Amino acid sequence: MRAMFRTFFFAFVVTVVNFVFR
Repeated sequence: MRAMFRTFFFAFVVTVVNFVFR
């Protein structure tokens, strides 16, 4: 479950980075 949360957090960070550095 912890790994799942870490994967979701990583995906969220990648999405934010892509949105900021569009």
